[in-house]
Amino acid sequence: IDTKILVVEDDSRQNLLLSSLLTHLGARVLHAANANEACRIIQRGFAVQIVLLDVDLAGQDGLEVANWLRQQASVAMPKIVVISGHEPQATEDAIARQLVDAWLPKPLNVERLLQTLRSLRIVRLM
Repeated sequence: IDTKILVVEDDSRQNLLLSSLLTHLGARVLHAANANEACRIIQRGFAVQIVLLDVDLAGQDGLEVANWLRQQASVAMPKIVVISGHEPQATEDAIARQLVDAWLPKPLNVERLLQTLRSLRIVRLM
């Protein structure tokens, strides 16, 4: 599988868990611990098909990253999956504004993650 996934997560344990799972399933995984790192990765031209994005990044709003991504005309538009421990109201509003493609609650359910990735029709994982 030549799927590249950017994991934007400031919790190093969550980042490791997601990265290990996705790598095991055959994806190539890039990591960012905050919004600035995520934007730098995209600006450097790393084409990713999916961004797994924590909404509550330390001192930053993950939805701002989603908004920035949607405004980048030179970037092949990745699917954005928000991962959040908060109620989905703000994220549902973002989905309605077409900022993000899906929302997953924390703690993350692996089966639900895989189902979401399959439904985005980019990843043909297990």
